[in-house]
Amino acid sequence: MNKSQYFISQALLTLMREKPYEKISVMDIARRAYVSRTTFYNHFQDKADILNLLIEKAMLPVCRLGLPRTEQSYNDYLAVYLGTLRESRELFLQLRSSGVLDLVPAYLAKNLLATLQQAPDEIKPQLPRELELFCSYESNLTFYSAFWFLNNDSDRSDVQLAQIISSTRRIGLEPSTVTDDYIRPQEDPSARLYSSDARAAATKQQLYDALNKLLETHTPEQISISELAQTAGVARCSFYRHYSDIDSLMEEQLRIIYAEVIRQLPSIGRLIGYGPSIEASLRGYSRYKALFKALVGGDYELLVMNAYRSSFDILEWRRPYIKKYEPTDSYAMEYYRWFMAVEHMIPVMLYYRRNDEPDITVYSALMQEYRYYPFK
Repeated sequence: MNKSQYFISQALLTLMREKPYEKISVMDIARRAYVSRTTFYNHFQDKADILNLLIEKAMLPVCRLGLPRTEQSYNDYLAVYLGTLRESRELFLQLRSSGVLDLVPAYLAKNLLATLQQAPDEIKPQLPRELELFCSYESNLTFYSAFWFLNNDSDRSDVQLAQIISSTRRIGLEPSTVTDDYIRPQEDPSARLYSSDARAAATKQQLYDALNKLLETHTPEQISISELAQTAGVARCSFYRHYSDIDSLMEEQLRIIYAEVIRQLPSIGRLIGYGPSIEASLRGYSRYKALFKALVGGDYELLVMNAYRSSFDILEWRRPYIKKYEPTDSYAMEYYRWFMAVEHMIPVMLYYRRNDEPDITVYSALMQEYRYYPFK
């Protein structure tokens, strides 16, 4: 990074702390960096190009490692990964607050794909199928599962934290010696997500329906509360009686969607593996295609995962199955719950990013292959 690139990148980071990223223009950056527009375009195509350079510089130690091919190399890779994130903690937290955190896994996926495409011929048959999709899955799963540690400090070493990630990802790989049978209790915990007030429930349903309708033609950022209330046929004050902003409405709707999909599972039976569970979820989410397509990108991806994480209590009826995998210490347990949200929602988000609609069964089988790739 030369002197001009440094001043331009620092100008952008300063502006991102002052106003929304989408409202920052090239002229704003050039003025803050005391350079001309010509100088700016001599070094960058646009403001996203600046962030990609910062991400490239920050993640260079990880990119140099390539793809780990054994469990031990995966653990070593994760330790370097966590140390790299910590070294540039302020940058990544700034990207999150500005709603552009998704640029990091996108850059890493592109870099990993370029590396694997140059692999020796004798290695290529061992690589996963659908290589571009695999790189997106691996980069997103690893980044978002590791990002949790930036907001949850610990006195444990990077090697110890890497072991937590690795052991959590291994769950379900070995055949279980404990029965996977489960019985749902008569009282459904997901019922607590619904309002007991019929009038409030009706208003919320009108707002949900209006939001889904508007998302067919708008991005979430383009929807105002006035337009949403008007489309729903309710007063603005009715909206604020239930929600602080549109994000809180979307998060509650997501929690209810998750509960609906989980309730569609049989009450007595045998729990299925990762791939089939992704398939069942995608079929359940298909009714809400507009919502999921609108939320795949930027800070909304974290909202999608946090909503699933906060809905973890609706999985309580699966405790006999889940409990055998739960870590014994509270810190690892909190991470385990976050990882469950990440591993579930990454395939969903990648699916809805696509312009085509791949066969759900085939797609879910690929997700099963990708999840356990480091341990093969």
